[in-house]
Amino acid sequence: MQPDQAIQLEHPAIPRPVAPLQQQVRNPAIANMRRLVWLYFIFLMVEGALRKWIMPGLSQPLLIIRDPIVLMIYYLAYNSGIFPNNRRIRFLFALGMISIPLAIVGGGFKIAPILYGIRTNCLHFPLIFIIPRIFNYQDVIKIGRVLIWLAPIMTYVVIKQFQAGRDDVWNVAAGGVGTQLETSGGKVRASGTFSFVSGIVYYYAFLIAFLIIGFLRARTYAKLLLWIGVACAILAVVTSGSRAVVAGAIH
Repeated sequence: MQPDQAIQLEHPAIPRPVAPLQQQVRNPAIANMRRLVWLYFIFLMVEGALRKWIMPGLSQPLLIIRDPIVLMIYYLAYNSGIFPNNRRIRFLFALGMISIPLAIVGGGFKIAPILYGIRTNCLHFPLIFIIPRIFNYQDVIKIGRVLIWLAPIMTYVVIKQFQAGRDDVWNVAAGGVGTQLETSGGKVRASGTFSFVSGIVYYYAFLIAFLIIGFLRARTYAKLLLWIGVACAILAVVTSGSRAVVAGAIH
């Protein structure tokens, strides 16, 4: 696969780009969607740090800070004719519609919790199918490079959380109050710069995937950067206090 070619993996879960890469580059909507995906990615990486340490008073608004971004991506994707319309999306839409009357029967007519539940389960899912249609090979490699560059910072935070006590500021929960979940030995399950431990589960799984790509495909990333990433992944696995991190790394 050449670097300037769009990703066209023959897999039913990954839709092929609807236009050649040259047409996508000239399409301003595609370029805008790429920028929005990068903005979405940045907020995903720092959202927890903002909610726990930097702006805890705005923890609740920051929880949905990515929602307007993803809605704008959907708007542009729909207008560009690349919004996904497959069985998974239709099933998700049907599931959301069915859940509304079930939620009313089970918990009463409380519209805010119902809408928030649908948002949590459904809103961000279609983005999975849009990204392969607007990203090319180099975009994916850039995402990996950022993840590897962030590894020393993320791992430093994980180690500090492992060393700190339950009530230490390193282990504060979102909103600046409460604590993170505990693991064995009185240690707290590290969450890194994310709000919850699930964040580093997926972060280190993706990190290791990109490290493998880097070692298999020469000159994708600098060798020194790869070995730094390897060291960070090992340190995080042994200090995270989470079996899911270990499982994600092995998988």
